[in-house]
Amino acid sequence: MKASGEKHYRWRGIKASYVAKHQYARKHYRKSECENCGSIKYLQMANVSRRYLRDKLDWKTLCSRCHFYFDKQNERNNFYIKPGSTGQRGVYYHKASGYFYSRIMINNQLIQLGNYKDLDTAAMVRLAAEEELISLKEELANVRV
Repeated sequence: MKASGEKHYRWRGIKASYVAKHQYARKHYRKSECENCGSIKYLQMANVSRRYLRDKLDWKTLCSRCHFYFDKQNERNNFYIKPGSTGQRGVYYHKASGYFYSRIMINNQLIQLGNYKDLDTAAMVRLAAEEELISLKEELANVRV
């Protein structure tokens, strides 16, 4: 019997490639029709949280059209913006005031989370807001199901 999963000698776990994670999701979590429109053609696996977890709730089976619009909608809720001058996402240093600004983007609106004297506090506030947004998205996903 072949070794599979974590026992396989080439198991990479969370270091697995983008393609490998989608293949795993397709094999284990795929449904027979699109979860949005019910189409049975051109089915793809869409990641909900952009963290690519091995969790059934983190994946949706969508047709290519719904997948396109799903990704487009998630771009509007893009809280995974590039790291600023501080190296932390959504945390920026303002030289004139000497403060660190913490902010997040939701539905194409930039929301200021506050100004802080130290980087750690600003980063913690930003991370807490991001986690809260993820939990709200998961609650909405559970309500729809």
